[in-house]
Amino acid sequence: TANPTAGQETIDWYTTASGGTLLQSGSTSYQPTAAGTYYAESRNTTTGCVSATRTGVTVTQNALPNASAGANQTICDGESATLTATTTGGSGTGYTYLWSTGETTPTITVTPAGNTNNNVNVDYTVTVTDSNNCTDTDTVRVIVEPTPAISVSSSPSCTFRLFQPTTYTFEVTVSAGTVTATAGTVTNPSGNIWRIADVQDGTNVTVTATQGSCSRDLVVTAPNCICPTV
Repeated sequence: TANPTAGQETIDWYTTASGGTLLQSGSTSYQPTAAGTYYAESRNTTTGCVSATRTGVTVTQNALPNASAGANQTICDGESATLTATTTGGSGTGYTYLWSTGETTPTITVTPAGNTNNNVNVDYTVTVTDSNNCTDTDTVRVIVEPTPAISVSSSPSCTFRLFQPTTYTFEVTVSAGTVTATAGTVTNPSGNIWRIADVQDGTNVTVTATQGSCSRDLVVTAPNCICPTV
């Protein structure tokens, strides 16, 4: 920006101190697209007279920083992800960080909410500023895969058989996925209902519901099976 000394004067912008190419006419300001020196010449709009010399204005273009929020991550619902921003380039003596969460450290830990049915995509953006106040931004996505819900839908019941070990059976209901157990025989009688049978009396069971790469455990305590009266 150049300021003419009289009310009837305007500014013309050139590439050189004399002669050269006219870049912009009749404006007190000029916005270059590259670094360099640009020359302002004052011109009287009534007489057409111009200043004896042109005033040089040097524009310095600082290098932009290059921010990286890291690679996309996939987690299970209920888990946390650690995000680390790194920066190269730019100018000055250091960088500051501002995440879309409001945090101002290069590394943050996030625990985005998911659900039991579908993947949930959550984006986090980091803005990096160097000491010359030049900025760059980058975004990383955290994909939250569903973790199935599991609950006991039919309480453990004991099975007594003559001359056979006492066992017990129970059923669980899951929101989705498949079921495994640390003991007993697992079957899927219908829909999301799973039966764990023939578990030896006194044995606790860990039942695992798995959906994709995510799973949830449920510990079922063995019932107190007392021998019937004969």
